Amino acid sequence: MEEHDQEDKAARECFKNPERPVQSWTRALFRTNTKCDMLLNNLCESFNRGPRVSVDGLGGVNIVDMKAKSCTCRRWELTGLPCPHAYACISGNSERVEDYVDTFYTIETFKNVYSHYINPTNPKDHWPEVVDCGEVIPPKIVKKKRGRKPKSRKKPEELEKKKKVEAVGKAEKRAE
Repeated sequence: MEEHDQEDKAARECFKNPERPVQSWTRALFRTNTKCDMLLNNLCESFNRGPRVSVDGLGGVNIVDMKAKSCTCRRWELTGLPCPHAYACISGNSERVEDYVDTFYTIETFKNVYSHYINPTNPKDHWPEVVDCGEVIPPKIVKKKRGRKPKSRKKPEELEKKKKVEAVGKAEKRAE
């Protein structure tokens, strides 16, 4: 590699570029399940990606990927519920919206989350007694003042008198 550095420094920088990982340009690290030996290894992945639909809306154009359950507005990924752009695609394909909702919102997940037994707390007379914990200081009560807060002003000592520095024509510059 040192010999290569001396030959072409621009090529060396290209190899170090984090935006082009090693898996995308060396055959030794290509995935074998794609059955593709082209230099751009993600060519086969782009065919298997699934339908991507462009949706025009008030905020501009958004790309909806139905297979990955994602949209460029990112609302679908963040909430798990299809965004309006995805809903337009789903209803346009005459499919059920329920099939595209995340599993967190299903009845089965709800039942699994709340299936365990929750022990109630003991009544107050069964609580352990607190033994001499010292003097309890009550919280300081601060009354909120009415009206608008005054501006923080400079004190007269902080202000300096403006002095006349020089006269230029009719305009006078003053020191601040």
